[in-house]
Amino acid sequence: KEAKSFGGLQNLEHVGELNLGSSASGGTFYFAENNVVAEFGNLKTVTGAVNIVANIAAIKFPKLEEAMTLYIQYANNAEEISFPKLSAINNHFTLKNLSAIQTLSFPALKTVAGNFAMDNCAKVTAVEFPLFESIGRNCSINTMAAMTGIEFESLEIIGGNLEMKTLNALTSIKFPKLKSANKIS
Repeated sequence: KEAKSFGGLQNLEHVGELNLGSSASGGTFYFAENNVVAEFGNLKTVTGAVNIVANIAAIKFPKLEEAMTLYIQYANNAEEISFPKLSAINNHFTLKNLSAIQTLSFPALKTVAGNFAMDNCAKVTAVEFPLFESIGRNCSINTMAAMTGIEFESLEIIGGNLEMKTLNALTSIKFPKLKSANKIS
């Protein structure tokens, strides 16, 4: 199947909240098919949450710089998740139950003020967060079956706990600049 573009809102630069969903999640935009590309080419700020709970083909936000919350779950067909300019999450960051994507890359992300969670992303082998400096609350990386290494080369502060569970393929953990965390388990 050829992916259908989700255009139409190509000039949108700011939104309070963005909810993309399926019939089960009840999002603002309903996707009946799994081959939709969610792309918001000019969106720069979301003062509320970006909630994506839909089985869609790709997620692309090329200009988004800041959001209150980023929550992506059950995007099982998504082989691309792209947020190249996203530098700040003012609350929580969650990537959960993603079964197709292999690399999670957030090249500009520096801060997550709340919780940071990656959970059950079965094929992810690499995470790329080169500028990531601080997490205000907990950092949870769980059930990442294919992940062989975790490296957060710039991360200095985790305001809460660092939790890593069920990382069966993991052979390397590198947090070379980490200075502070409440508890590590």
